[in-house]
Amino acid sequence: MTQRDARALLAALAGLLLAVCSAPAQAQAPRAERPTYQVGDKWIRNDGTYELARIDKDVYVFTAGAGKEFHLTKDLGVVKIVLDGRVVLDMDPPRIAWPLEVGKWGVFRMLWRSELHRPVHGFTRAVSVVWRVDAHEEVATPGV
Repeated sequence: MTQRDARALLAALAGLLLAVCSAPAQAQAPRAERPTYQVGDKWIRNDGTYELARIDKDVYVFTAGAGKEFHLTKDLGVVKIVLDGRVVLDMDPPRIAWPLEVGKWGVFRMLWRSELHRPVHGFTRAVSVVWRVDAHEEVATPGV
């Protein structure tokens, strides 16, 4: 390599380094950290306002009046729903990997132990669940 070629190569590398170092930084992708709740916190749904009544073995138990309960893991996976005093859903805890961000996904198998309200052709009580984060959006909620 001649001295002239070496200078040209060095100038090209310096230009490339300058271009890379001066490029604008990529924006950090939005992430949702796992929230935590305390007894007394409220969850407003279209079927009523649920209050966190207790935390049993790392499961949040939200209640709304007599006979209405939602049991959520600390990862916010539904494990049990009680309506009118009757268990309508009882299943193994789902596994959700926090923090959540667009593009993240997971798959797991679990057992469904409650009766179905309607017959489902081919239902075996063992289900595979696929979850995926499709988008990020800001949502305004009313203060409690």
